[in-house]
Amino acid sequence: MPLAQRKLVIFDLNGTLLLRSPSRAGARQIYLRPYARSLVAYLTHPDVRNWLDCMVWSSAQPHNVSQMVDRVFGAGEGAGKGPLLRAVWARDTLGLSRAKFHQKTQTTKDLAKPWGFFAPTNDPTKSAFPTHGPETTLLVDDSPLKARLQPWNHLCVAEYDATSRIRDLDAQVPDSSTSASGAKSQKRKREPSEEEEEEEEEAAATSGEPYDQTLLAVVGVFSHIRSVANVAAWMRSRGLVAIMDGKESESTESEQSDDALPSDPAQWFTSPRLLAAWAERGRAALRELGIDAASAIE
Repeated sequence: MPLAQRKLVIFDLNGTLLLRSPSRAGARQIYLRPYARSLVAYLTHPDVRNWLDCMVWSSAQPHNVSQMVDRVFGAGEGAGKGPLLRAVWARDTLGLSRAKFHQKTQTTKDLAKPWGFFAPTNDPTKSAFPTHGPETTLLVDDSPLKARLQPWNHLCVAEYDATSRIRDLDAQVPDSSTSASGAKSQKRKREPSEEEEEEEEEAAATSGEPYDQTLLAVVGVFSHIRSVANVAAWMRSRGLVAIMDGKESESTESEQSDDALPSDPAQWFTSPRLLAAWAERGRAALRELGIDAASAIE
């Protein structure tokens, strides 16, 4: 495929692809979001690598980023030298002052930086890198504020947090309660709110999927943008919601009123029907490549 037609996806880590346990005495645990293994299998498939470039950009500190990347993408990827990831960027690339570098502060990911990184150069180590820009890029991140400079290149996803993991573990082992650290206990660390229970029930009823299926939906979006000439324009024209255009007439009036499509397309993931539609597209993309769609809850 000509380089001009390649796409670039930039991944956040904590809250997007994984959950990192709170800082306590001892090592922090890293728990993968359901279907993370299937996502990586998709990204590493030769047919996908022919048209898709991948990198990681996290606001975590460099040594933590390296550990998380190796956990998700495989040993050695944390160095940012491939074979899959074109680059791995951490907190030291966000232009923070020395004081803010060591504080919890709001950060912004200006995509002009990676676009500049991938720009043509005389540097022989980058000679094979294609040019990327608004037409070719998606940032997969659970924080809208981090993508505020280029919102139409942002594929926002729901944060994967301790409550999300508890729901996934409970779906796997319905007769026992399990904490976010993976240890079984007699009582949940925190009971879900009534609103959270309703959202969980709606998602399960809509898709038949007991686990968080966000990353299946992400695969579905990736498979679609392969043929999209301008990613930012597609996002701005409500491309994420348009997948339902042919399905709205098939759904009942009750379904449409109970799960209205979001007026803000950036909040696409809040609609169980919309999330399920993209997840089904992701399952189809995986099947086509012979990849198993396995939740792989650990």
